[in-house]
Amino acid sequence: MPVTTFSQADQDFGKKRKALKDAYDSFTPAATTLLDWLNAARPISVSHFGYRWSADWAAVGFVNNSTALPDQIGDRIGLAASIVVYLTENPSFEVAATGVTEATGMGCWPPRA
Repeated sequence: MPVTTFSQADQDFGKKRKALKDAYDSFTPAATTLLDWLNAARPISVSHFGYRWSADWAAVGFVNNSTALPDQIGDRIGLAASIVVYLTENPSFEVAATGVTEATGMGCWPPRA
């Protein structure tokens, strides 16, 4: 491999490594914010419906026969979206003191057009 080809490949690799780092720098705080909000929102359902999963939990967005928070980011985003809808329809479940409101929920996940 000629030196110029290797040099160009090395520069391309460095640019892509920087792009990956930049993506992680953006993703990590957003994922943390989402998880923090879900961790604050889940106890509200516990206080209303108890620890055991039921159809009431499903109405909030916990649809997998579990009250646990999902591990996958896509599933967390879906749950947050469902909780926001639930809070919109049931504003008495909002707890402003803990930041669990429809408005704060909208700010912690990317709405889809």
